[in-house]
Amino acid sequence: MAPKGIPKVELLSLIMVVSAVISGGTPAQTRATAPVLFRIVLPRAVMCVGDRHLEVEAELRNISAHPISLSPAGIRAQVSFTNRACSLEDSFRSNSISADPVPGWKSDKVVTLAPGASYRHAFKLELDRDFFPRGVYRVQIGYSGMFGRSREENLFVGSVESNEALFEIDDCEPSHAKKP
Repeated sequence: MAPKGIPKVELLSLIMVVSAVISGGTPAQTRATAPVLFRIVLPRAVMCVGDRHLEVEAELRNISAHPISLSPAGIRAQVSFTNRACSLEDSFRSNSISADPVPGWKSDKVVTLAPGASYRHAFKLELDRDFFPRGVYRVQIGYSGMFGRSREENLFVGSVESNEALFEIDDCEPSHAKKP
């Protein structure tokens, strides 16, 4: 239960920000040697039971000192969902999806990023109703440059994982039922 005066969505967002600051604020791949940083943001931190899609905003950033080319088709190469057990009664569950390139992407589409430049893409992930009852979940997405064109110069063909993003599935009250 959220403290009085703080909406549940704001409290969950605040917890996610504090968690990122405590952990150093950097995803694991920035500590490695990968020239690409992969970040995801969820525009909505609370979903309703029965919602079919999770909106995701993804960013691939060139953190190297030279231009690199990326294949946007590699976004969503691996999607991992995990529940966050909130009590001893909740069991740990995970669900990973390995996917072919995103529909609509051609294998020869390549984006070249200057040092410090980013490529952003918004998309929706389908939620399996059987896997997502009420609870708190983690989503992490893998990027694989192997979906790119091998003849492209400076093509990043490695793999990186995004940060973890938390979201909650909860019962939602119909808007007409809310009365002061």
